[in-house]
Amino acid sequence: LNVLRGENLVNCAVMIVRYFGGIKLGTGGMARAYALSVKNVLKVANLMVYEKESSYQFSTSYSEVDKTLYTLKQLSISQYERDFGIDSVMWEIVGSEAQIEKFKQV
Repeated sequence: LNVLRGENLVNCAVMIVRYFGGIKLGTGGMARAYALSVKNVLKVANLMVYEKESSYQFSTSYSEVDKTLYTLKQLSISQYERDFGIDSVMWEIVGSEAQIEKFKQV
């Protein structure tokens, strides 16, 4: 856990499988062995940046659908749902908080 904290990693876990028992390493030795295993895994792991996601709901007229789709594409927001009503389109988009804020400013 301290190794993960030292690397500023959140929302992650490391699982180490111990195949053989024994007490030769002792408590401190086992802790060092586990820490070294975690460090070695982190060297080769494919880490991703954590971005908190949020959703945003809004409505547009039918004439603004293409413009909205273009804006979503420009901001790399690919998660969205549309509900076509009688005279408007209800949208729900999901993206990082930064993406949602940029969208609101457009």
